[in-house]
Amino acid sequence: MYRALGTVGGPVSIVHGRNDHLIPFTEAYRLHRRLSGAGVELTVTRLFGHSRGDGVPLRRLVLEVPRFARALDRILSLA
Repeated sequence: MYRALGTVGGPVSIVHGRNDHLIPFTEAYRLHRRLSGAGVELTVTRLFGHSRGDGVPLRRLVLEVPRFARALDRILSLA
């Protein structure tokens, strides 16, 4: 399975929710290592989870929103 990852070309953006309880955010780091190379960006944010109780404190939003906005800007610039 991982051999196919070596054939991925072009820029890649990985964005993963730190509070994801279904697929641990550590899998995003693993994928990033497997795709390591120029043009591979990783953003792990606390803005997203899979349950209503995964709120984000206001002080954390000040850090997380700009981080997510930069990732989104990179993704939209790929088109």
